[in-house]
Amino acid sequence: MTLSICIPCHNYSAEPLLRVLRLEMPEDELPIFLVDDGSEPSFQTENQKAAIRHQVDYESFETALGRSEVRNFLARKANSDYILFLDVDSLPVNSNFLQRYLTWIWKADVVCGGTKYQENPPNSEQILRWKYGRQSEEIPTEQRQRNPFEQLSFNNILIKRALFLAHPLEELKYGYGHEDTLWGLAIAGKAIIQHIDNPVYHMGLEANTVFLEKTKMAVENLAWLIREKNLNDPSSLNQLYQKLKRYGLIFLTIPTLAFFKKRLEIHLITSQNPNLLYLKLLKLYWFAKAL
Repeated sequence: MTLSICIPCHNYSAEPLLRVLRLEMPEDELPIFLVDDGSEPSFQTENQKAAIRHQVDYESFETALGRSEVRNFLARKANSDYILFLDVDSLPVNSNFLQRYLTWIWKADVVCGGTKYQENPPNSEQILRWKYGRQSEEIPTEQRQRNPFEQLSFNNILIKRALFLAHPLEELKYGYGHEDTLWGLAIAGKAIIQHIDNPVYHMGLEANTVFLEKTKMAVENLAWLIREKNLNDPSSLNQLYQKLKRYGLIFLTIPTLAFFKKRLEIHLITSQNPNLLYLKLLKLYWFAKAL
């Protein structure tokens, strides 16, 4: 069984991740494919040098392909039995990160390692992303395995390449969020999925304003999947929406949340200890409007 690592990159230095990966496994044992997807020239120059230094296959695009298409492109390039997708702003938690994956490569079609966030909080401009990640994305292995197809993340995931090529990622309407949800639906019942304890730290935290914009896009994508793809979504957000709709309260909820929307956004952007309940209320507003 052969393995390749596929790393999509956008405006971030690949050096820290490449250095860690090469410490564990040299270039003659592990091919790595790195694509700068519409990065600024300064990052392209830096990453091209890092790729040469660590003997990595490097390619760059002036115009971004997008989250789904760049991964499809990388999978086509990687001539191996398995591919490991890692986001460039990740760092393995365990020193035997790759070996842990190799012990599972014979046992499943898809292996998910999980995500962690560092314990020390970042500066206030990035605190919202960090706090949300710690609360909502650090999911224990056992909990992820209970609903394996619903807990997929395309950062830190090992996939049988033939399976991925047969079911490539779809481009979603709003460009960000839930492409992994749709992929999970596509392979449900067709693959063995195993969640393991082999996380990476998410290092590249977005500014609070950027995170809110991306969250809005992800929520609108989820609404689009439910409306256009008949997604049977078990999320707490959809359950709350359906409950409010069932009791005839959703048309009161939207104008009420619209009235408080600006205050909620200001708090989430400026607070040094943002209240994630406010984020849930904003997500409900965006979701209800999109549906």
